[in-house]
Amino acid sequence: MAFPTGSGAQWSTRRVMEDAGFNVVVSHDYDMLFRMLKLRRFITFGRGINEAFNEQASFSSQNENLVVEQSICLFIPLPTYFFVSPAHPELARQIETGLKRMIADGSFDEHFLAYHRTDIARARLADRKIFTLVNTNLGRETPLQERSYWFDPATFSDPDGDDGR
Repeated sequence: MAFPTGSGAQWSTRRVMEDAGFNVVVSHDYDMLFRMLKLRRFITFGRGINEAFNEQASFSSQNENLVVEQSICLFIPLPTYFFVSPAHPELARQIETGLKRMIADGSFDEHFLAYHRTDIARARLADRKIFTLVNTNLGRETPLQERSYWFDPATFSDPDGDDGR
């Protein structure tokens, strides 16, 4: 039997982990997940790089054994979409064109890293074994082959040289 891992009941990653064979224990209450972890209802609790360190700091007073694992990483491609009313196709085209231009000129990565560089560097991805799960929630039209659209933890190198140490 696979060791149990925690997840929010409505989180999109829940189904991905279940489809990959994880033994997923769920809760509808976010704070309850941290209590369930402390009570060992499960022994892992996947969090995004942008969540793990802040949550560890916030919840460690309630659970002194709460740590961010340092040697492995679970990666699930998880897109963010802009939805625009079908009544405004020109707006959709403008957003898409603008995002593609930002990707091409590097300003998208610059903006992304302005908000996430510290957490990504702190995660020290180069020091981890990265396991990638197929996101079974994604449709066939998802442009997974367009590498410039996706953050790749296996190839991340901080242009500012901050390795999180």
